[in-house]
Amino acid sequence: MDDSFEAGFMFAIHVFQTFTGNVTEDDLAKRLAEIRDGERTLLPSPPDAIAGIEAQMGAPLPDKLQKSVDRLLSNRTALREEERAKAARILAMMGYDGGVA
Repeated sequence: MDDSFEAGFMFAIHVFQTFTGNVTEDDLAKRLAEIRDGERTLLPSPPDAIAGIEAQMGAPLPDKLQKSVDRLLSNRTALREEERAKAARILAMMGYDGGVA
C-alpha cells in the first residue's frame, strides 16, 4: 500500500464522492467500515468503467483505451485489498479501530 499523504487524500476524496448531501463522521466511518470489511468496493468492473467513460465522452472509447482500462482494473483483487487496508488505516486514525456500530 502506498503510504503517501497524496494517495490517502485521493482515496478519501473518492470515498466522499460516494455520498450525496451532508455527511457525518459516523456516516463516513460506516462507509469506510463497509470498504474495510469487503462489503463495498469503490472500483467499477472494467465494462462498467468503460461504459461510464463512454457516457461522459458521448462516444465509444477507442480499442487501445478500452484495453488500457481493462488492464488497469483486471486485477481488482489486489486493488480491493489496497482499498480495504486504506479504509482500515483511516478508521484507526479516526479512533474507530475497535469497530463501527
